Amino acid sequence: MKQKKKKNTPPRTVQVEITDISNLGYGIARDGGKVLFVQHGVDGDIAQVQVIKECASYDVARITELTKPSPYREPHPCPVSRRCGGCTYVGITREHELELKRGTVESALRRAGLSDLSVAPLLSASERFGYRNKLQLPISFSGEKAVMGCYAPRSHEIIPCTDCLLQHPAMNGIAEWIREQIEQLGMTAARHLYMRCGRDSTGSESLIICLVVRYMPSGIDRLGNALRERFPQVSGFLLNLNDADTNVILGSRYIPIYGSEYVTDCLCGMDFRISPASFFQVNHDGAELAYRKIAELADLRPGDRVLDLYCGIGTIGLSVTAGLSDVSLTGIEIVPAAIKNARYNAEKAGFTQPDDPYNDNTASGSAQNENRPIRGRYARYICGDAGDAEPGQYDVIIIDPPRAGCSPELIDRLAELAAYARSLVYMSCNPQTLARDLAMLSERGITVCGELTPIDMFPCTGHVETVVLLSHKKADSYIHIDVEFGEGEGKIPVDSIAKRAEAYKPKEKVTYKMIKEYIEAK
Repeated sequence: MKQKKKKNTPPRTVQVEITDISNLGYGIARDGGKVLFVQHGVDGDIAQVQVIKECASYDVARITELTKPSPYREPHPCPVSRRCGGCTYVGITREHELELKRGTVESALRRAGLSDLSVAPLLSASERFGYRNKLQLPISFSGEKAVMGCYAPRSHEIIPCTDCLLQHPAMNGIAEWIREQIEQLGMTAARHLYMRCGRDSTGSESLIICLVVRYMPSGIDRLGNALRERFPQVSGFLLNLNDADTNVILGSRYIPIYGSEYVTDCLCGMDFRISPASFFQVNHDGAELAYRKIAELADLRPGDRVLDLYCGIGTIGLSVTAGLSDVSLTGIEIVPAAIKNARYNAEKAGFTQPDDPYNDNTASGSAQNENRPIRGRYARYICGDAGDAEPGQYDVIIIDPPRAGCSPELIDRLAELAAYARSLVYMSCNPQTLARDLAMLSERGITVCGELTPIDMFPCTGHVETVVLLSHKKADSYIHIDVEFGEGEGKIPVDSIAKRAEAYKPKEKVTYKMIKEYIEAK
């Protein structure tokens, strides 16, 4: 029996009013009882839209006619913003962008069952363009033509763009010149172009370029000589070898071609050395806003012991402890290059790492010295996982995890750490994972103090940073009971306590260590 062919029905077109906008840049409307995500829609738009994808619980549409534009719309300054998907908020007013980002944090809290928490007005450094001190552009070849730019949303299609409006002006013109050079050289091994710039406390600027390649290409010396001559402001040029078939941009091996292998940037009045593999906030002014807020919330005091988790090159811990003459700082980071930078930065900031048990290269060792007063500025940086931190006498804990937030195991460890600490300051670049982690911490007695503060670290995009203060929940009231041990009326005999303890003593469990020792003894 032949199946009947389905008739080609024309795409459904409806008129809708867009009432909200997501952080991915989709306007949100309703078609009957169904949610409609409208590409490049802005809340306040009234538009004719064409449904281009139908799903069970929602549809996706594009605007065919803008009947009444939203008052929040403004002209697009970027010719590729609608295709690259990076600047989701570039077509709306600056004031409305800030409102939306605060709303993103509030929405994440509601979904996590934390609607009782308050969100402060968003802090912004006001610069909307030219703020990114780091640029990463993918490269591919179409025949003999080199293509460099930004990935289209949810794909590996590269949208040609070598001068992004968000990048620092110091980088302008360099990417397009390098694209032309690798095209002329037929350097098909090229995968990514990586640039980072900085300015130190003396005003001296530095800019390094790292070309990520699958294998060592021919003509690299020629490219390096031409780059040095054409752009003398470039202080260093490196190759990074990465032949892995993954989305990870940088490999583990670097080959210096000429000049410096790092940049130096002055943040909160301190110079920081930054290597290509090390994490550093892409927005200098936004980072200073965030770190000053962390310092305010942490309320550090002379003699404090500070734990900085996911410390990177040490920027947060070193910045917030800058004014203390007596302080002990412990940083934990999994990237070896970042730890190397952190130790250098701490030494330049006047910190020392004395040769005693409290400053060894393990994540433990603080508990046995918890009563020792701090005299001087001490810092130790440990290459390891944040979950390796041992509970001890830390007065203040600072954590700035990646977008995925904290694992359940790390949440448990944070709860143990916070039980000893005066405060815990959490900085997050993902409101959804932050809200999830706050809910889990609340279940363990670690609660939010005051308001959450959103910070506009990534203007024109849907991303927002948030800083929040937490502390261990203390009892509202206490019952005081006096107990007297010994013989006589009203006293508790010590012997009877020992007998009851022995009677209820749990049986010893067989552990892996015991089995191993037994086998080795045999």
